[in-house]
Parts: sequence; C-alpha cells; structure tokens
Amino acid sequence: MSNKLVGALSLAACLGVSADIERSAYFTVLGGVQDFHSSNENNGTIMSNSLDESDAIAAEFGVMLTDHAAFQLSYTKLNPDDAIGFGNEDLVMKTLDYMYYFKTESNGGPYLRLGIGKYEFEDMTAGGGWDESDVGRMGLGFESELSSAFSFRGEIGIIRDDTTKRYDTQLLLGFTANFGGGSDPQPEPVQEVVAPVVQKNTRQDSDNDGVFDELDQCPRTAAGVVVDPRGCELDSDGDGIVNSKDACAATPTGAKVDATGCRLVLEETVRRTLNVKFETNSSKLQSEFKSDIASLAKFMTEYPDTTVVVEGHTDSTGKDSYNQWLSEKRARSVANELVNTYGIAGNRVDSKGLGESKPIADNNVAAGRAKNRRVEAVIEATVRKAQ
Repeated sequence: MSNKLVGALSLAACLGVSADIERSAYFTVLGGVQDFHSSNENNGTIMSNSLDESDAIAAEFGVMLTDHAAFQLSYTKLNPDDAIGFGNEDLVMKTLDYMYYFKTESNGGPYLRLGIGKYEFEDMTAGGGWDESDVGRMGLGFESELSSAFSFRGEIGIIRDDTTKRYDTQLLLGFTANFGGGSDPQPEPVQEVVAPVVQKNTRQDSDNDGVFDELDQCPRTAAGVVVDPRGCELDSDGDGIVNSKDACAATPTGAKVDATGCRLVLEETVRRTLNVKFETNSSKLQSEFKSDIASLAKFMTEYPDTTVVVEGHTDSTGKDSYNQWLSEKRARSVANELVNTYGIAGNRVDSKGLGESKPIADNNVAAGRAKNRRVEAVIEATVRKAQ
C-alpha cells in the first residue's frame, strides 16, 4: 500500500504546477474526532481489538511548492475511548502529506490531502506486542481566508491501517497561520549619464562646442552653451526645451509643456472614464483591460495635478456583504495597478467599493450581470491652455 501511495503523491505533485505563490509556508492547528471501525482480522495487537471513538488534536507544517501544491508534515494525537485489555492508550499518527488547493481566488477554496505514515503508541505500560503500523490517508477539506495571515479550514478524511486492514474516518476543524509569499519589488535601473567627450584633434569643430563637425548633430550651437555627446544643447528636465530657452527648468518627467518649457494645462474640464470587466466572483485583472489602465496612467502622468477615484461594482449574485467586500477588492486591484505598475503616486489614487448598489444593466440575465461586474475610474481636471 505504501508504494502505491508514494506513486499517487508523485503524480499529484507533477499536476500541481502554477505561477505566483501567495504564501511560502503555513502552520495549522486542528481539533476533532476519529472513529475506529471494527476489523475482521485479529493480529494479536491492540489495533485489532475494538477501538471506538477518539478525540484528535493535530499540528501540521506545510511548505508551498506552487500556488496550489504543498508538502506538509502532520502530527495527530489520539486518545481512543476503548482499547480492550490495555485501558485508555495514547496513540499518535505521523504522516507526510501532499496537499493540493483548488482555490480560484485568494480567499480560499477546497483542497485534497494524500498522505503516508505510521500509527505509533506513546504508552505501552499496560502490555506489549505492537508499537507501530503503516497507514495511508486521504482527506477532502475547505479553506476560507480570514485575513492575509490567517485562514480557517475544515476536513473529513479516511485512514487506512495496513496492520488491521481497517478504514477509520476523521473530522477536523482548525486555523492556519500563513507565512511569506510575494517578493520585494525590484529597484528601478539607474540611468547612466555619459559626459561629453572632448578630444584634441586636427578635425574641425566649427561651433567650438567640443564635438567634431562630422559627429555634431547641432552644428550651430551658441557660444558657451553646454552640449551633450551629439553636440546639441542640454535639456536637463527632458521636456523637449533646451536649457537656454526653458523658463521652468524642473518640469516633472513626462509632463506636457509649452514653448517656454512650462507645464501646459488645458483650459477646460477633462473627464476620463475607465471601465474594466471581471469574471464572476473574481477580482483578478484580465489582460484585455490592462492597455486601458495603461492609457489612463499615461494621461495622469501628462497632467500631474489630476487625481482619480476607482469605483468597484458587482452583480446581484450572492450576499450584500460579500458583494461589498468583492467590489472593494476589485477597486483596489485597479488602483494597485496604477500605483505599482505605472508609478502613479498613491495620494493621487483613491478606491472604493459600491457593491451591487449601482447596476448599469439587468441583473436577471447573464449579459446584464457581466456588465455589472466592473470597475470604473473617473478623472476630472480643470486646466488652461497656454496663451
């Protein structure tokens, strides 16, 4: 039996391949009951006697292999109600388990356990003749996220005792503490500034800017002007206006400017609306909408005084409280994309969830519900054009 379970664990591990790992490890404490079912075999051991029911306390430590798959060590202490001829013995079960989590969102979902290990007695003072037995186990459970660090889980399982050929059942409830997950953002690359190279040579430099004529892309630079390696006057803030003509020398990167190098502001109220759709019961951004978010981020970069309110919505499926939570999570996913991916300052981006309170289509049909599962981002700015 052990060889078969090892093969099953190896096959399950090969199936559990995913991308992003939300936690790197976890620790679980569980409590419950275990029923010992009667065996038709009598091997002269306490396990072939009549064991009835036992309290169960388990401690488990798991390490994530992928976003869905994990290996864990499990220690379960049992105290059977009836061990004929031996009194109440303390029994422990130690297993190595393969776990597969079928979650579709970060707030949890069902999971499967496959494990192998041993039954062992802690107290053999009342007799002897048996000290351990190989076991295999299988369980089906559900994990629900309470926060980013803690979750609740419940599980029902079957345990196969290789000595008695008996199948026992187990019911467990408990809490999990999650550790690690994610990675630190990579630092932005530092742009190397190359100083102009001035070489003494017999080649001609007509405008005396230190760049020879055959390399000079700006051959009539004014006297005394500092130039770049191309022979063109420097533009320190990168706004397209050279330093000698730039009246606003420290324009923010990416901002639109007028002919004097000062920020260009429109003289009307500008409104931009973003509409991002989501799958049912999901806050994950779909790739088809990321270009729209990028366009919104570009507009905010060009007009640094603008701010945005990201509003999340759901359809009417599910409870009001859950829909409110899901709408807030959807709004945060778009807001985080603007801040973390495109570098928009956090104090310029606000998010809020409106639940199912503002549908734009009929929630009684699938097409209408799909339209209502959305995030809208609204930008308004009153600006003036250059004279």
